[in-house]
Amino acid sequence: MEITSRIHGIDFEGRVWAYACFERDRVTLIDTGIAERIDTAVQSIQMIGRTAEDVRQIILTHCHKDHTGLVAELKRRSGAIAYAHALDAPVIRGDMEIANPLLTDSERRILEQVSAGMPDAEPAGIDQELSDGDEIEISGENARVIHLPGHTPGSIGIFMPKSRAFFTGDAVASLSGRALVGYFNIDPAQARRSFASLADLEFEIACFGHGPPLLKNASLAFRREIERLSGNS
Repeated sequence: MEITSRIHGIDFEGRVWAYACFERDRVTLIDTGIAERIDTAVQSIQMIGRTAEDVRQIILTHCHKDHTGLVAELKRRSGAIAYAHALDAPVIRGDMEIANPLLTDSERRILEQVSAGMPDAEPAGIDQELSDGDEIEISGENARVIHLPGHTPGSIGIFMPKSRAFFTGDAVASLSGRALVGYFNIDPAQARRSFASLADLEFEIACFGHGPPLLKNASLAFRREIERLSGNS
């Protein structure tokens, strides 16, 4: 899915989204999608006239296996540098396990459905650990790392100010044009605080880990939901 002339969405069967940002022969992936779905990733990259070998950077918004499933395979193919927040990097490497989320009854039923048949992610090396405020060059601009703990301890968003695009990982989800606090959180209260911290961020486009991107007035959709949550608290 073309989002802008330099950002392409990769939809893994409606279960999870990853994103390819590109310039010339250089591709940055934000998340990688599901293990054993390498063909989906490769074909999507080919649609923008690039190859898997052109992937130079992989930025992981968090450590869950539906987002990290292809990191090891893509690193072998391209030699890409992989980035993740320092708190989630040990999980991606296979050095520790992630805590279970605190689920509502409805979330428990949904998680059982969406996780059925989800293959495990192969442990993968993380070359650079990230912190809040770090900058990474993506498609010729300096993108900013925003730490958004709650879904996992090391969940991050990626803000591209020139492109006016924000990649939320699973800290935020989309549903019918709305931006919502993400589901299946290890610390639900912290996840709500992280979402509220985005109230002053200005962007046109929001790219989610789950749910289709918002392509217009995205920060307004975020603020409306933040205000709604504030009114209910």
